[in-house]
Amino acid sequence: MRIGRVTAVVLAMNLWILAPLAMATNASVFVTDTLDNGRPGVLDTTFLDCRRQIFAVISLTDVPKGSHTLVVTATDSAGLKSDDIVTFSVNGLPAQPAVTLTPDPAETDDSLIAYASGSTDPEGNTVTYSYEWFLNGGATGNSGAALPASNTLKNQTWTVHATPSDGGSTGVPGVATITISNSAPTLSGLAITPSSGVLNGDTLTCSVTVIDPDEAPTETYAWSIGGLTVGAGPTLDLAAIGADSGDTVTCTVDVTDTDGASDSASTAV
Repeated sequence: MRIGRVTAVVLAMNLWILAPLAMATNASVFVTDTLDNGRPGVLDTTFLDCRRQIFAVISLTDVPKGSHTLVVTATDSAGLKSDDIVTFSVNGLPAQPAVTLTPDPAETDDSLIAYASGSTDPEGNTVTYSYEWFLNGGATGNSGAALPASNTLKNQTWTVHATPSDGGSTGVPGVATITISNSAPTLSGLAITPSSGVLNGDTLTCSVTVIDPDEAPTETYAWSIGGLTVGAGPTLDLAAIGADSGDTVTCTVDVTDTDGASDSASTAV
């Protein structure tokens, strides 16, 4: 009997051995395997009639980390043998990290930052992390520790997976989840025009910029003189309300979004 050379492929924690063997007609072949620590693997041998070949698949489980040698011996019914040896390494996986997200709570205009920590590697190798972001459970293609605010909206649920790697293998990812909160509206640049040289026959205009990353709430205007309300809306006709020289006119703007968050600002001439 002539026995061909064994080839081996290492896949994660399993060693798969493919052994095509040339053999005499009607001969029987028995394949045994032994790991270097004397513990046998689980052998599943399938006989094929075509070209008198057999294929033996050896599955190894719970193999300790480190380097190992596997010896495969094939023996035919005539007692003829052939051996081959393959070496492989089992890499210990880095531990699952703890993951936090900041800020928490986070609003629509906040960028999310993921922090992974706590992974150790059994061989003492340096552990690095890769990040993947999911929106409402679905993959988004976003990677990296930071998720820009431009990607988020209120009420969305974002999850980040931080996968540890020791440079050879990856471990179980750590996971953190956050739901985006409502951003309150803000008022900016409130001004009354004209702002100087005002006459009691002029019409005043109150202008403001409303900032809300979630929606477009409508602002309300109130005009007052000496604490008494004299008008509403963005303009005020001083002649129509009988304003006197020396009066101080105040414009107050309020804005409220659909979640009840609000802002208010006032200015006077």
